[in-house]
Amino acid sequence: MSSRTLCRIIRFHFAAFALPFTVALSPCAAAQEDGDGGQAPVQLAQYPGAPYEDQHGNLWFGTVLEGLIRYDGNEFVTFTKKDGLGSNMIRGIIEDEDGTLWIATGGGLTKYDGVAFTTLTNYEPITVTQGWTEHGNHRDLWDVLVDSHGELWIATMDGVFQYDGEIFTRFEMPVVAVDRKWLFTPRKVSCVFEDQGGDLWFGTDGAGAVRWDGKTMVVYTMKTHGLSSDNVSKIFQDSRGDYWFGTANGGVSHFDGNTFTTHLRSKEFSKHSGWGRYFAIHEDRQGGVWFGAAYEGGGAYRYDGESFEYFTGNPGLGAGGVPSIREDRSGNLWFGTTGGVYHYNGERFVNFTMNNPQLPAPINEADPTTDAHESDPVSVDDWPSETIMLPPGFAPEMPTGKEMLLFAPGWRDSDADEFWSYAFVMWIDEPAPDAARIDELLETYYDGLMSALGIEEDIEKNNGPAQVEVVRTGSNKFEATIRLIDGFTTLKPLDLHAMIETGIETGNKTENRVILRVKVSPQPKEHKIWRSLESAIEAIESTDN
Repeated sequence: MSSRTLCRIIRFHFAAFALPFTVALSPCAAAQEDGDGGQAPVQLAQYPGAPYEDQHGNLWFGTVLEGLIRYDGNEFVTFTKKDGLGSNMIRGIIEDEDGTLWIATGGGLTKYDGVAFTTLTNYEPITVTQGWTEHGNHRDLWDVLVDSHGELWIATMDGVFQYDGEIFTRFEMPVVAVDRKWLFTPRKVSCVFEDQGGDLWFGTDGAGAVRWDGKTMVVYTMKTHGLSSDNVSKIFQDSRGDYWFGTANGGVSHFDGNTFTTHLRSKEFSKHSGWGRYFAIHEDRQGGVWFGAAYEGGGAYRYDGESFEYFTGNPGLGAGGVPSIREDRSGNLWFGTTGGVYHYNGERFVNFTMNNPQLPAPINEADPTTDAHESDPVSVDDWPSETIMLPPGFAPEMPTGKEMLLFAPGWRDSDADEFWSYAFVMWIDEPAPDAARIDELLETYYDGLMSALGIEEDIEKNNGPAQVEVVRTGSNKFEATIRLIDGFTTLKPLDLHAMIETGIETGNKTENRVILRVKVSPQPKEHKIWRSLESAIEAIESTDN
């Protein structure tokens, strides 16, 4: 583990309040529509969370009291404290670049290496405060994060701790909630989040939101900045760069970098949820920002940049609270509610149950506006291919390994939709890269490629061969913008988008070889070419196997 900065990760966050705060939220399975052939639906648990999908495609569902449920596409398996979990109350799941799952439980941080669950208990000497669990407040976890430098953080009832691979060390907060401001404990931190610039944010229970840039801390509160509540449950930054704060009792705050505004504040005060409780915030691939209302009446809201649209019983979500919203690797949205788990097909919410585990249709099939031919299987059989041993001659600084590429048929035609659209997979002999290393690898690769084409004069006009900027969008996912000279066709500057996913070689051919799956195109994210590029990645990997 490294030393600091932060993170934006693939993570599952089911920040459940204790049972007295959730039990009143909604009717459960009996109130839902029949699920399979007229049979009453069998929900996954009483209070299931939206699933986290791991690198192997398994879906992991956290619950409030019933442990951790895994669905591999064929069967459900439930893991509990008897299997090594710290507690049967699950509040967070993430996966690091090595494929290890880290699970935030009410009884400590649990590690799953694919074989066994191990709960980590080695803390620096601290004064143990007994509270909501038998192990002490420091082991009552509410969130877990692996930042962009690989450092692991946990948010607990007793504040924030960093884990260096051997021991948990307290990370001191600059503020502690005063009497009558906190709901659980004065030191409790509900969430930890890394923004696009690498700053860490901490949501406290009664002391506002804390921002740390690696050197200094800034505290945002109701009194000083206009935050809607000092009990901050969720922090999120959207693709526009704006911040959203879900609170435990004050609705949602929006921060544009200068001003806080309040949204989704309840019309009436509730003794359970104040002016509105929001644990879940997520942005879909179309730029809509979703908010889960974790209180009686519940439902979800979607913000399109101008207004909020409310979703509840009519489109099938039910009237329960929505403490968690997640997106799987294919872009499908999942909702963990107090009445069951649902996924959204663009028109209605579909209840995912034990006796009818209906998985979402592919995104294009679920989209009613998509042309019929776009939902057909994508063939890349006619795509030109190339295999390069690394490092290539034009970029000798690259690590050793292998690269396989597939090019869209029109990738050299500046008038075609497929212009400069291609996919490649690299198997490289070095540790899993962070965003900074991926930036360096791409710059090295494209700098060498552009220089090899003999377009020095055009490169000089572009202020260098390639300008790359990489941001982490998940635990093993990244997005990049690449500005370079099209040295093949137009000899003009070109802006490319890249979607990158890292993984670990699991076959028998190599040991500990890192995989980089890269899709490149100048087209916007919603363009159909990206679906073709995903098929190209799958074709490359199947060929290599």
